Amino acid sequence: MATSDQLVKQTVIQVTLEAQQQRFQEIRLLTMKLFETSLQVMTIHQQLNAILNIINAISGLPQPKGAIFLQAADGNLLLMAQLNLSELLKNCDKIQAENCPLKLATTTNKIIYTPPQNKSLGNYVIPLIAENRLLGLLQFFVNFDYHQFEDEESLIDELSKIIAEIISRRLLDAKLEVSHFELEKNQEEIIRRLGMAAEFRDNETGMHIARM
Repeated sequence: MATSDQLVKQTVIQVTLEAQQQRFQEIRLLTMKLFETSLQVMTIHQQLNAILNIINAISGLPQPKGAIFLQAADGNLLLMAQLNLSELLKNCDKIQAENCPLKLATTTNKIIYTPPQNKSLGNYVIPLIAENRLLGLLQFFVNFDYHQFEDEESLIDELSKIIAEIISRRLLDAKLEVSHFELEKNQEEIIRRLGMAAEFRDNETGMHIARM
């Protein structure tokens, strides 16, 4: 017959396993939601904010906090999206990679988890890597009673790969849109110049080129 201590231990184990299963199920649901947003028409900034709102569902905070940084060509981290961060961080459009734990995440390309301590929230700093290139970092904070379960980090790592792929595609779309806009501007300028040049020879032909 089980003693009271054994019963308490079994109860704790059962509660822990149930909480772990619930957390893992939440992460899987977040993956589905992320895929759904990737199919919607939105700008890169809208996508980053959508990602933040989805990821913060596992934070346990009544007022979620987090940020997404993208890495610039010079290695600095640019704050691109944020939720409920301090006014100082909101007003700072450039975050130096030297700041810990951001520095550790950028130099190691590994997930950095800081557990809650005393009155400090815990937080994750997650590298976003696509095609072996660091795109940026996702940072989100977790509540004081947050507990990291075994194997949870591997799930978050898979989640980060999905997020990185979504961001990579959005960035490519944005680049193509800019390139197309520049191409259209150039084409219009070429047509206009052709029309002006032709007007010197044949006014009717010149106007026809401009209309095309």
